[in-house]
Amino acid sequence: QKPLNSKEGWALSAWVKRQDAAAGPLISTMNYATPRSAGGYGAGAEVGLTSKGEVEVRLAVRWPAYATHVISRRVLAANEWGHVSVVVTGNAARNVRIFVDGIESATIVRHDGLTGDVTIDGPVRVGHANRKKDKPFAGEIHRLQMTAGPIDPAAFESAIEGEIARFSAEATAMPRQLSRSQELITS
Repeated sequence: QKPLNSKEGWALSAWVKRQDAAAGPLISTMNYATPRSAGGYGAGAEVGLTSKGEVEVRLAVRWPAYATHVISRRVLAANEWGHVSVVVTGNAARNVRIFVDGIESATIVRHDGLTGDVTIDGPVRVGHANRKKDKPFAGEIHRLQMTAGPIDPAAFESAIEGEIARFSAEATAMPRQLSRSQELITS
């Protein structure tokens, strides 16, 4: 499979049901295993939820200084299924689009200092990060998809609408919870 790269573009789509108001990552490749003083500390990508249910996107070559950090204004309610989509088409905050339940959200830019490309070419942690202080995602993740770009905005928005219609029609389908140690392989 083709690696995902922030410069060339990538997209993520998933159904999410958060069980409580705790923050947690949906996916993460960020490397917190190196010392904080190291040049590559926190390098990678992460999409998660804040304790308020906002969608949070982090792209970094070194966290937090050389990073893009964007948060949605739209939120996902606790204990309800919601659809999250993220489209990244470049290294700046203006190139990060976040959709909640099929509606593009206005965003809050926390930081816009990414100085290089972020490539995802190995394992992606689903529901957890490798930073010790982070708690795993508390809830369920279903139909997680990641796609390498370039992304056609109109086609992606149409795909989101179709996914929401299909999932909503499946009243009897009960998604299963992913364990926090399960990984999605992108290469």
